[in-house]
Amino acid sequence: MAYGQILEGHALQAIATFERFLGDLPEDVLPLPPELTPPLDPFPETGLAILGSTYGQVGQYGPALDLLHRLRAAGARTSRPELVALAETFLSGLHSGRREPGPAGEYGQSAFEFWSRHGGGPYFLWHASMALAWARMTAGCLEEARQVLEVGQKARVASGLLYFGGSAVFEVLDRLDAEGLPPPAGLDTETEIERLLAWPDGYMRAVAHRFRARRLARAAGEAPDAAVLARVESHLKEALSILRTSRAAALELSRTLEQAAQWAASRNRMEEAARLESEARRIRATVDHVTGPGHGMDLATALLDLGRLASNSDSDGGSWGEIAARLCAALGTERCALIEDTGDGPRAVATRGGGQAWVAAVEAMLREGHPAAPLGLTPSPLDDGHGTTPSGQLLIVPFASSRMGLGGWAVLENRYSLALVSPSDRRVLDVLGVQLGVLSENLAIWRELTAARQRLEHENRYYRQDSPAPSSGGRIVGGSPALQRTLDLVARVAPTTTTVLIEGETGVGKELIAHEIHRLSPRARGPFIAVHIASFAPGLVASSLFGHERGAFTGAVEQTRGRFELADGGTLFLDEVGELTLEDQVKLLRVLQEGTFERVGGTRPLKSDFRLVAATNRDLAAAVRQGAFREDLFFRLSAFPIGVPPLRERREEIPTLALYFMEAANRKLARSFEGISEADMDRLRAYRWPGNVRELEHVVERAAILSEPPRLRIAPLQDAFEPDVATVPPSFRGTLEDAQREYFRHLIQRTRGRVAGQGGAAEIAGLKPSTLNWHVERLGLRADLQRARLDRGGLSDG
Repeated sequence: MAYGQILEGHALQAIATFERFLGDLPEDVLPLPPELTPPLDPFPETGLAILGSTYGQVGQYGPALDLLHRLRAAGARTSRPELVALAETFLSGLHSGRREPGPAGEYGQSAFEFWSRHGGGPYFLWHASMALAWARMTAGCLEEARQVLEVGQKARVASGLLYFGGSAVFEVLDRLDAEGLPPPAGLDTETEIERLLAWPDGYMRAVAHRFRARRLARAAGEAPDAAVLARVESHLKEALSILRTSRAAALELSRTLEQAAQWAASRNRMEEAARLESEARRIRATVDHVTGPGHGMDLATALLDLGRLASNSDSDGGSWGEIAARLCAALGTERCALIEDTGDGPRAVATRGGGQAWVAAVEAMLREGHPAAPLGLTPSPLDDGHGTTPSGQLLIVPFASSRMGLGGWAVLENRYSLALVSPSDRRVLDVLGVQLGVLSENLAIWRELTAARQRLEHENRYYRQDSPAPSSGGRIVGGSPALQRTLDLVARVAPTTTTVLIEGETGVGKELIAHEIHRLSPRARGPFIAVHIASFAPGLVASSLFGHERGAFTGAVEQTRGRFELADGGTLFLDEVGELTLEDQVKLLRVLQEGTFERVGGTRPLKSDFRLVAATNRDLAAAVRQGAFREDLFFRLSAFPIGVPPLRERREEIPTLALYFMEAANRKLARSFEGISEADMDRLRAYRWPGNVRELEHVVERAAILSEPPRLRIAPLQDAFEPDVATVPPSFRGTLEDAQREYFRHLIQRTRGRVAGQGGAAEIAGLKPSTLNWHVERLGLRADLQRARLDRGGLSDG
């Protein structure tokens, strides 16, 4: 993301992304892990080098120099010359951008020679050649500059990366053109300008506009015509607009202002020229870290924004890290360590710049009690342990919270550049100390609230586990021996890959058991995909499981992934597997045996790694004997059967479940029931519960709607499968099955064949539509259902 932001010209956003993602990496993590490696780059540390270069582009030269020198020192310490050359490549570009020919030429020459000898980095050779050629040009060696750029251009073509940053190349090309010398082979000034004018990077577009204006003005001579004048003005105006808006290339803005001032002076617009020159001086002073009148108040205003950071991070460490980064940018410091006084000694909570050895030395120095005076300027405690970087001076700013008794220090250091603050800037440093004290207090309160929340969560979990209604997964309620035996089997089989068949009556909670198997398995982080076979028309089961290609059948307007694919890496739960047709059983068996499948209408074999859990309320062994279910599929599915006991076999759980559902109804319906009377509880315990736990849940919810708090009152219970006076004549003398048939026939007539939905037969009976359909088939009432639907106009409720 950060590389894309750089190419689009969003340097400040790129720095924020780099810092958020990379943080401040200590030297001992080098080389970086592969996931931090830039695309198409042979050296993983390039990300850090690019971050240093981007610091330089936006004018943060202190952090840029510190980071690149740390990278160079790490390469020397670990005997990696390519890492030294990488750092020197970007250091040369940084110094050429600051118009410092000495270090630009020194680092550029070293990097240019390394990449020329060893190869492996053609783009880095091109990058080093730009700075070295600029240094040669400033020394008056134009032919050497041209030859260096010619070598670099060949490397650039070989790398395939045509992008470059900064204006050094244009400075050299423009000077060669002004002196009447030929450009390096393959490098044409106008071609490069045209390329960059179409580039998304606003910074380099502004550079191109500036040099187009310069070349137009030089070509026009002393008396340019009106058209040329307009074009020069347009290019300068566009360059200034881009740079002022982005605020991410201060030096380039100052150079463009200087060129615009010279142009205005040449047109005798002296007042405009003076204004532009003044703005250029002001910007250059800021970049070069030269303090001036009023600058302290600008910094104080920037520091006040620190107060917002504590609420913009999801951790106190993340907030401190943002604060350290903001301090480096606002104060022009290369290194910053925020040290907390923990009572047991100083402890760094965040750093930017430096390294582990530097931070440890700062902590040791503060532990020994130095410095004694606040706002002290003291020599740096060490040279980073390897003697390759100069030592600087530390500015130590104490902070404290009067209410919380907290305190600490902000330790700032510059080694390569001047900071924007010194001990004489008392007002700015006072603001900084107060602000950091407030932030430390806010973050301490945040930590306390987080700890309290975690403590309450642990206590809540403990009380749930210690209550008479234990929940193994947060949803399975009950603690009877019968249910515990089932959960013991779940715990044993969950860590394996064995296929599980969950058997039990309708409403006992087979899907909850499947969820529990998934939760306790190694696939818990993967998807849990549930498929309710009875909810699909027979012809649509294959499309649901396997998916389909576009145009596979009427209405298949796009490719659709099936449940097999969606369950990859997780668990696939097939509920009511006994409802599969024999044709679909064959297809499922093939998937289980071969591990491959094709989408409906497709020919490409697909694979999916899922764990299969099936469930049924039917006697599959009996279905096998009757020829309604394949024997080979039955044995595949029933590798580890788990039976879920019906509610009537664990009546001791009924009070616990009833109270659990009462609380759920309170939340769902915004009621405030406090309990259930003993008489109503006895009635619940005595009922047969043919619909099991699901029926109990519906009974309690229905009672919550009809009752008034604080006591939940249970209406008299009527078994849906037993005859009542409303549906069976008093003289009825048939069997239980006959009574059920009579009841369902009456229900079908009463609802005019509507099974699902509000007021449907399933809702009245307290059953799932699929279960009611099963009873219709079992009792031979399909013809009655069709007649009832025809009586209401042939409508179907699906």
